[in-house]
Amino acid sequence: MKNYTQVYVKNSFEAAAMYCKAFGAEITFEVKNDDKTAYAHCELSVNGEGFLALAEATNPCDINIVHKMKWETMTFNVFEMGSEEAVCNAFIILSNSGVIINPIQEVPWNKCCATVIDKYDYIKNSIKLEQKLIVNFHGGEPTINFPIIKYIIEVLENELSNSISFGITTNGSLLNDDMIDFLASKCDFNLSISLDGNEKTQTYNRKTNSDKYTFDFLMNNAMKLLKKNPKTRIRMTFDKENIDDLAENVIYFIEKGFKYVVPHPNIFSEDWSNEDFEKLENQMLEIKKFEIANSLHIPFVSSEFFCLSKCNSGLNYYSVDPEGNFYPCSFLIGKEEYIMGNSSKGIELEKLFEIQKKLKSLIHECDECALKDCCISYRCLFINYVTRGNLLKPNLVECNLINCRYNLSKKIISTTSYIREEIVD
Repeated sequence: MKNYTQVYVKNSFEAAAMYCKAFGAEITFEVKNDDKTAYAHCELSVNGEGFLALAEATNPCDINIVHKMKWETMTFNVFEMGSEEAVCNAFIILSNSGVIINPIQEVPWNKCCATVIDKYDYIKNSIKLEQKLIVNFHGGEPTINFPIIKYIIEVLENELSNSISFGITTNGSLLNDDMIDFLASKCDFNLSISLDGNEKTQTYNRKTNSDKYTFDFLMNNAMKLLKKNPKTRIRMTFDKENIDDLAENVIYFIEKGFKYVVPHPNIFSEDWSNEDFEKLENQMLEIKKFEIANSLHIPFVSSEFFCLSKCNSGLNYYSVDPEGNFYPCSFLIGKEEYIMGNSSKGIELEKLFEIQKKLKSLIHECDECALKDCCISYRCLFINYVTRGNLLKPNLVECNLINCRYNLSKKIISTTSYIREEIVD
């Protein structure tokens, strides 16, 4: 019995020729596809010994059809090449237009070892040209590893002709001028900096052990981002402790020139009370008055309600952790029970089916709620899972937030003239 690796590639004629050149191999058996444009099967040998089989990959790596077939992808190991010269020759050829994961180096099991993804890497080449891609970096604090962020953006832009948008949410503490320039120019989908309010609020909520990351330092970085990219967002988090300052903090950032200020409650806290939500409603009314007085549009206090689309986590959206594991949603990073594959093996279809089945579940507790189709908690079951331990237990903060907006809308309808008169006075 003989056993050697099967790989699936794009441009199989060219790939076979390059592998022959790299490893001193020859084609000893071949079967072409019906239109003679690619290999349906091709065997390579070195000195008469079977070495590698390859075939043209037929399944595009399209998440819309991933439930029909698994991704065709494979790694293979080449060893006992005879000399360091042979290794260097293969490395030079394979790394041309490829990606060097590890350069030639000594490892415990080999004095001359390298890891390379050649330019026929299937996952990279199988993305359909018409697909619009969105790549969003999040954490923790993603800029802790800024070099890899820059590397990923540059590789995707250089290797793919697709329309690609990038985004990031950062707390701003590690930014320098070069990083600000790069992110401001590249992040057209989302460029968010996490600041909770003015100096009093920020220093209360986000204490650090370093004197470097002062409010002035963070605010200075935020203003630099805004100057470079007018779409820079302020991502505020508020809780019951600072809710009385919410309107003041939203207005603070708007008056600094930020057009996109996105406050959101701490949904992980279970300490919210009915009194807190009454305070929230009052603060939203103050923000609404400011919006009307200045002819602004602040989505947080919008009177428009839309039915949210079905959650397609795992199908047209997924998150990847630093180890290459795939999760259906960023809320689930680190929860091993929701790993649905990885960058080496692709999507595990059974796991994907299981996740999609869960997402079809209905929260019967919300059956009588007229706002349920507009509510994040009804749509995003994973928020419920990470905050309440149960997909079908709605997050009470999200639930109350949508109700606060609805109550605010009713107040605005009945008191708009009063508010406008008050503003004029």
